[in-house]
Amino acid sequence: MSGVDTQLKAELRLRMYVRCSECASLIDLAEGNRPQRDIEAADMMAHKFEGHSIWLELLDIPDAV
Repeated sequence: MSGVDTQLKAELRLRMYVRCSECASLIDLAEGNRPQRDIEAADMMAHKFEGHSIWLELLDIPDAV
């Protein structure tokens, strides 16, 4: 993986982590960490409709939703 890919993945990971509590939980679990945020109902709805599973797949994180 090139440095650009690594940088883009790091930026995407941060955006997903901050934007969505469901994604934050999945990212924490994928990295072997305890989830740091409670999952909010609004984020669960947005998770399905905004295609978050596609972005998580780019980060090699399984989507449990």
